Amino acid sequence: MARKSRYANSENTVKRYKAALYIRLSNDDDDKKAESNSVVNQKKLLTNFVNNISNIEIYDYYIDDGYTGINFNRPAFGRMIRDISKHSVNCVIVKDLSRLGRNYVDVGNYIDKFFPENNIRFIAVNDAVDNLGSEFDMIVPIKNIFNENYSRDISKKVTSAFKVKELNGEFIGAFASYGYMKDPKNRNKLIIDPYASEIVKKIYSMFLNGTAKIQIAKELNSEGVVCPSEYKKQSGLKYSNGNRLELTKYWTYSTVHRILQNEIYAGTMVQHKNVRKDFKSKHSAVTDKSDWIKVKGTHEAIIDYDTWNAVQDLMQKDTRQIDFQHNIHMFAGFVKCGDCGRAMAKVKRHGKYELVCGSYMKFGRKICTQHKIPYDLLEKIVLAQIQALIREMVDLESAVRNAEEESSCSRSDNKRIASLKQQLDRVLFLKKGLYEDYRGKILSHEEYMKYKSDYETEAKALRRQIEALEKSDQTPGKELVKSEWFRSLKKFRNIQKLDRMTIAAFIDQIKIYENKHVEIIFRQMDKVNRLHEYK
Repeated sequence: MARKSRYANSENTVKRYKAALYIRLSNDDDDKKAESNSVVNQKKLLTNFVNNISNIEIYDYYIDDGYTGINFNRPAFGRMIRDISKHSVNCVIVKDLSRLGRNYVDVGNYIDKFFPENNIRFIAVNDAVDNLGSEFDMIVPIKNIFNENYSRDISKKVTSAFKVKELNGEFIGAFASYGYMKDPKNRNKLIIDPYASEIVKKIYSMFLNGTAKIQIAKELNSEGVVCPSEYKKQSGLKYSNGNRLELTKYWTYSTVHRILQNEIYAGTMVQHKNVRKDFKSKHSAVTDKSDWIKVKGTHEAIIDYDTWNAVQDLMQKDTRQIDFQHNIHMFAGFVKCGDCGRAMAKVKRHGKYELVCGSYMKFGRKICTQHKIPYDLLEKIVLAQIQALIREMVDLESAVRNAEEESSCSRSDNKRIASLKQQLDRVLFLKKGLYEDYRGKILSHEEYMKYKSDYETEAKALRRQIEALEKSDQTPGKELVKSEWFRSLKKFRNIQKLDRMTIAAFIDQIKIYENKHVEIIFRQMDKVNRLHEYK
């Protein structure tokens, strides 16, 4: 004979109930409770419970696997509410109150208002809650508060764990950025997507060569290249982009812009861009750039840093990027009137192109004069200046190398420095052991203080010798030759023709004055000036 449930005593035996057995399992549930909270175990517990009550029959199971209890935006829960509104269900049974939800206010709303207003009997088995029972009013609010606090605590732990992963450069996003995929062997590591990475390279190349972002998008669409959101869906990912309209299945200006801004393509993991303001909230807020977490070298780069930096510089110039044949203007964003500071405009006169002050073009001589210069002449001047700078760099590199090779004492000095450092290490080791000898009563206090002073004096003398030798080994210009700036520009040493990438790498601004006088302001002028000093 089946055991009679204690819940049956408080029932109206005349009324029969069609029960919705609601089951929820969240990814945030404590690992220690995983077994007892599993979908299978919840289903078994609720089924056995109903089988012991004669006037309750199971209408259906409603299972939300992998959904948080913080909010009620869950598919199975929504289906259950719809069945309640159709009067198909008049009883809801859960394992405990936390399975219904962990938001104190919302859970209370359902239990105190929605269920009673719709004549729904509510039972939480393990919490001994039944809205036909007398203890209901006191127990439920207290347990709901505990459940919400538990969820708040779990949220803090998860956030803390994610922060550690971010600081370690581990990827924690749901979807990898276009051009990458998650490593099947390690979901916190990114690897290159062979197809999409080539599209990323093409976008960067086109932009550096002067193609506007909207034009890049149009070209990709005309070539039938699938946009990132659709590509992810075609790759089998359940991807949804809240920033796009559902029918927007093509490349746009903003898509290209985001790819050009994303430092992840240079091999740097950039995370913590968005955070949830509150553990109950479904929406995240954009964090300040100073709070972003960046870790370099976490994955293979698609774009080298020189290229990425050149693109960022171009994007800051906010140019229209117009062109003679293909909407490309190589100097756009770089060339300004030397007097009024306005951008120079491209005009065609007698079949040739020249640059003219934008103020003159728009307002006439009352504001500024023409400052005109033929386009091909400007190109020759800029190329000559860059080639001259490169020759200075090559000459300095050669001089530093020759100086190091000709220095007969260089190798002996290095040996002497190494020997002195070994002596310093020995002295510091002996000094460190003094205190142990003093504690062990091998040395008296007076002996300890005398030896300590002697070792400190010897260590100070050794450090002075090492410092003097290291300074004497510093060849003039060596530090500049070893700099990242020098290294990044060396690859242009054989340049014979200007392109937009070269201009972006070398130049910050070009000023045009009357009589075709050109002033070129190079990027990192302090290093350029130092280079001139060694000439």
